[in-house]
Amino acid sequence: MLVKRDISAFLNQDWSMVADDFDEVRFLGIHAHGERDPDKWDATFNTLTSYRDEWLRQAAETAATEYAEPLEEALYRATNLSVIDINGDVAVARKKFDGTVAKADGSQDRLNWQTLYFCRKNDGKWKITGFVGYMAYR
Repeated sequence: MLVKRDISAFLNQDWSMVADDFDEVRFLGIHAHGERDPDKWDATFNTLTSYRDEWLRQAAETAATEYAEPLEEALYRATNLSVIDINGDVAVARKKFDGTVAKADGSQDRLNWQTLYFCRKNDGKWKITGFVGYMAYR
């Protein structure tokens, strides 16, 4: 859900593909604003609706950008979700973005941030209860 479905939904600007991956009642998204200092982070996404709206805004902005390479392949190339800590019915997943995507105008989009996802298993299904996202990476 945190890589394949997320990338597909984002590229299709289709929130309905990922909506059920979240625990709406428990959800809290912390925005790190690319900062290493947690004093500069805030609870920008205090509801799932606020996060959905920003996610859709970013998806639309991305869809309006002309790329010189297949975007899906570039996103997979830049994404690393190799560390997941599971303790009973709770998990912390570390998703890192590190790479570039060539744009049609000759410039590049730099992907360089990380997110900690907090998940909980309920009735046999993992749900995202929150995250600390857009943290500085490298």
